[in-house]
Amino acid sequence: RSIGPGAFGNDLDDIADCFRDVLEMPMLNSKRPIRYAFGHIWFVSIDDWKNDTFKEILPKSESDNVEQS
Repeated sequence: RSIGPGAFGNDLDDIADCFRDVLEMPMLNSKRPIRYAFGHIWFVSIDDWKNDTFKEILPKSESDNVEQS
């Protein structure tokens, strides 16, 4: 099964919620979320409104530096 709000037609909020839930799970033997295991996590779309939805739903850390073009 594939996920994604584009060609697969899945609900954008559901997909962003799914990624948020997984990235907030504790890493093995750790209390910190698994998202801290990655230097960068990219969600890219040519549609700005989709990118905005991910920015709203996914948590930010204090060190996040979000640039908008």
